[in-house]
Amino acid sequence: MKINKYILLVLVCMAIAFCSCKSAQNHAAFYSLEGTHWTLTAINGESLQDTQTQPYILFSTDGKISGNLGCNEFFGTYHKNNNKLDINYTGSTKKLCGSMNTEKQFIAALKSDIKSYSIEGDVLIIKDNEKEVIRCSAQPNQE
Repeated sequence: MKINKYILLVLVCMAIAFCSCKSAQNHAAFYSLEGTHWTLTAINGESLQDTQTQPYILFSTDGKISGNLGCNEFFGTYHKNNNKLDINYTGSTKKLCGSMNTEKQFIAALKSDIKSYSIEGDVLIIKDNEKEVIRCSAQPNQE
């Protein structure tokens, strides 16, 4: 009988350890395209220059896209199918800011012939055929 209690104790400890490992894996950050605040970090492989406001992208579940270009807010629509992505940049507000270089590059990237995206950890990579066009990092909810 003592052997059975010992085996049972070992099995319970192993089960707790196994569940703890699974739980830690489940708490690892998982980001989806929609509902994540994607902060722009690079355009066409080049890191961002200083901007008045940190540029970002938000993909909503209803197919709308919005965000900030570095000064102005932008909006549009998108369609995704698996890892395929099509962005339709519609427009932006028209404030005049100091340096508009990042903003112009970001608009050009959003208007480019985007084909796909991938999420690697907390990084969103948007590509045309094979070249990286936009790189973003996931940020905690900005609400």
